[in-house]
Amino acid sequence: MRPKKAAFIPFILTVFAALQWMALGAGYAMSPSARLRAPDLSSPVTLSGSNDATHPTIALSGGTLYVVWEEAGQSGGTTDLFYSRSVAGGAWSAPAAIHTSATNALRPTLAPAGASMLVLWDEWNGVTHQSYQQAIASTTATTIPPVVTLAPSAHDMVVDGNSRIHVVLQGNKAGSVTPYHILHSQKLLTETTWLTAMAVYTGGGGTGSQYPTLAVDSHNNLHLVWQENVGTDDGVLYYSKGLTSGNGNITWMQPISLSTTAPITDSARPALAVDGQDMLHLVWEDHVAPSQQYIYYAHSLGDSAVLTTPTAWSTPTLVMTRPAKANDTSPSYISPAIAVEGKTVYVAWHDSTSDFNDQEEILYAFSTNQG
Repeated sequence: MRPKKAAFIPFILTVFAALQWMALGAGYAMSPSARLRAPDLSSPVTLSGSNDATHPTIALSGGTLYVVWEEAGQSGGTTDLFYSRSVAGGAWSAPAAIHTSATNALRPTLAPAGASMLVLWDEWNGVTHQSYQQAIASTTATTIPPVVTLAPSAHDMVVDGNSRIHVVLQGNKAGSVTPYHILHSQKLLTETTWLTAMAVYTGGGGTGSQYPTLAVDSHNNLHLVWQENVGTDDGVLYYSKGLTSGNGNITWMQPISLSTTAPITDSARPALAVDGQDMLHLVWEDHVAPSQQYIYYAHSLGDSAVLTTPTAWSTPTLVMTRPAKANDTSPSYISPAIAVEGKTVYVAWHDSTSDFNDQEEILYAFSTNQG
């Protein structure tokens, strides 16, 4: 993980209309200028205020599109959570605060729950981290109790068909800084107390296990992918399936390395989604130079709800042919996100282009044929 630097290049959160992402085999190349000036690209829509805004996340619930981000300078110089929404493709609402405090609210993530939208974030007081969750329309947050002294700095959240919220967290063992481990906690939507987070996987070498991403299939099975650090700069992706029972008990299957099944290598910051046919869709970044990463996509080749472990995956394809570029300010990783509707796969990331004087923007592309 890269430390935050004191200086920031001002960041304005913008959303662009989608560009069609073509399969690599079609020989389609997209230059930065072509990508930004294509006929089907709308003008940028600015969602955030005049302060530095980072770590956006996006999700759809009941026909309403939500974007949540962290924005600096609202509460005495700390970062707070803000959101904007667009109903049925209409105008975006003015930015509204979800959470403000004297500490830093970091790295939000979203999960739809019926007509509600839930947000999960990490609170940093300068000494320790703590994870919180609440509905966007609510003012009451619940604390997710970890089994660690330094709580997570990366996490993900889903809601299953039994109205149970599942959260995966990156954390440390008590009294240690590294290696990191993957933790899981859960509660029913109607409950106010979370179960104590328990370890799903205990990291080994390097900095251990980081950046978990979670999806749930139609049978309420959980699918977990994370970055396992095997050296100073090398990362591989691991997968585990969680078999759930009606009372909330989860049996996690033996993890496998996706680097030996896809193949997927030298990888970081995965993001996972599942479609209506229980096929898994995965994006990740591959480092090629400081602050430059390619974005790759692959999907499982079988019904993930039926298979004990999906070991067959499509050949990874590039989302775009050039590497995405992040500024040297924090965050210096592009951290791609993914969503699936039918056979359409949406991928979002933050990028830096010469057209915008190296200011980081939020971009997305989509494929109607699963890459």
